[in-house]
Amino acid sequence: MKFIIVSITLFASGITAQGLGDRCSPGSLPSYRGVCEVDTKCTNAGGSYTIGDCPNAPNNVRCCYKAQCYGSQSDCRWTDACTQWNTISNRCPGPANFKCCYV
Repeated sequence: MKFIIVSITLFASGITAQGLGDRCSPGSLPSYRGVCEVDTKCTNAGGSYTIGDCPNAPNNVRCCYKAQCYGSQSDCRWTDACTQWNTISNRCPGPANFKCCYV
């Protein structure tokens, strides 16, 4: 019963917890550069992560980012932030719409 009340309260107040697969801002980088991902999955995919940028997520979920996913002028981004560059799949940790963006 307590869980239902807390869930309704969070929903009604507009507060959302960042969880697995959500956007995050890794340190000083913009939010289109980070995804909340399990730390080992992030590093196994060649990414790095920051701690504390995915609030309310489980302890092993971190804000993951990856630079140079396809040469020196590339990084992993949300596809809506990569409209003027090219994208390539399967080079970034996270969901399908978090892809390698390159010139």
